[in-house]
Amino acid sequence: MARNPTRDTRDATQTPLAWCGWETRIPSSWRPLDIQGEWERGHMMVGDAEQAIFQVKWWRPKNRRFDAQAWIGERVRKWSIETVKKGPCPKSFSTTAFLAEVPSKGGGSRAIWYGCSSAGDLVLEVAVNRAVDTKTQRTALKKVLPAFRAAAPGAETRWALYDVGFVAPRGYRIRDWKLYSGDITLRFTNDENKSRLILRQVYPAGTALERRELNRWLRKFPFKEHRRYRPAAPNDQWCVELGTRRWQGVKRRGRKQLAFPLNWVGRRHSVAGGVTDPELDRLLLVECDTRSEDGDSLARTAIRGMNWGRYGEK
Repeated sequence: MARNPTRDTRDATQTPLAWCGWETRIPSSWRPLDIQGEWERGHMMVGDAEQAIFQVKWWRPKNRRFDAQAWIGERVRKWSIETVKKGPCPKSFSTTAFLAEVPSKGGGSRAIWYGCSSAGDLVLEVAVNRAVDTKTQRTALKKVLPAFRAAAPGAETRWALYDVGFVAPRGYRIRDWKLYSGDITLRFTNDENKSRLILRQVYPAGTALERRELNRWLRKFPFKEHRRYRPAAPNDQWCVELGTRRWQGVKRRGRKQLAFPLNWVGRRHSVAGGVTDPELDRLLLVECDTRSEDGDSLARTAIRGMNWGRYGEK
């Protein structure tokens, strides 16, 4: 059912939006409409039930001598605009520029904000659709843009969309994702230690558990892989604590390896766990495959980091 667009533009409730090392906050009635690309380069379109409102493009320069001021100057000359107005200057971005009115290829216009974060090794281009109503434009320009910030290189990264949040440990980069209604899954890899991490939330939990019990959810991560799982022991009861919260669930432990005769190549220790968050009515699921046997700690940390926007900033 389509939402009332007037109510959406006046929605005062803010929710985190975080992807590929950048984050901001948007009204809870807005959401990603399309996501393309990877960690190094990509774009996301954000809108409500009726229209596209803004687009974020991100890029990570490969040249260590990257000149942010010169790069922005080239973009301004591209649009043949003489006046660059003062726009938002988020703390994470050392160099910024704001073009209030830029023609669009298909007609109409947009406002464009450029931000370069030398600390975060990140360049952003945010284009706001000038065809949307004035209140929506004001929200995007006065609230969403100033809230942008970049993650520091080598730090953990936060991910949030559709009111679902995850935290990936330092060194882990996103490889792919599956975004379905009520089922959000992100897959990360660490090139340094050759480990893999899958983070998933399924909701509502009651409906999910009617479809299959928690043990079976741990066998149904939505990515194809060549290594076969072999259990090392029966599944254990699992409890994860976060402050005063105690989430109960199940954990499995085993090994993954290729089929014979390559079963000795690239073996991995595998830990998968799932708990129920009764407060949000969600299943919180994680699977980590590592060379060493440190997966339990990684899995617990990943569960505690989920929905960071709900349980306080990390």
